[in-house]
Amino acid sequence: MSAPALSVRRARLALRDRDFGPVWFVAVIGWCIGLINVRFIALFLGPMPIAAVLASLSAPDRVTEDTK
Repeated sequence: MSAPALSVRRARLALRDRDFGPVWFVAVIGWCIGLINVRFIALFLGPMPIAAVLASLSAPDRVTEDTK
């Protein structure tokens, strides 16, 4: 086998023998908390703050008198 094939084989064996249980558990819990936060913001604050944040992120930088 060539060197890249051996390194790929070693990487696959290392990943197969590894236990990702706690990592997946923490990732799912974090995703659920994030989903709850987004729903809370959308439900209680309404769509306007979310639209304002999205518009400010996509708007070009404004040139003010201080930056000239």
